[in-house]
Amino acid sequence: MKKQNRPTGFIFSLTFLSLWVLNGLVILFSSYLFPHQVVLGTHHVSVFWSLIHVPSSLALVQTLILPLFRIYENRKGLILSPKQWLGAYLVINFVSLWAISRFADQLGMGLASWKTALVLAAVLSLIQSALTTKLES
Repeated sequence: MKKQNRPTGFIFSLTFLSLWVLNGLVILFSSYLFPHQVVLGTHHVSVFWSLIHVPSSLALVQTLILPLFRIYENRKGLILSPKQWLGAYLVINFVSLWAISRFADQLGMGLASWKTALVLAAVLSLIQSALTTKLES
């Protein structure tokens, strides 16, 4: 099948929206499955607004980091393997989740420990890797 040349803005928008929905679902399910580890909502921010703020913050970071990896690939003259992408997503997700959870009063999500952030980042990374592979094809 022939690849279509789609505008970069369209791909960016599609990536952001897909990641936003995916992040929101994973965070919501993890909150329901492990309510003592992943806490949504505070006395200032409702659960609904935390499900708007947290996935959008995470998707924004993930979407804006992707071009930096493409620049790295072009400068080094290589193509990252799926395992390398998975590792990159794991690092990005872990740092982003940990940073977001440090702003629980503003964004509305708290994590019990760095281990929780690591497990959640691993789950997000696996799903995002599959999603971006699907979007690129």
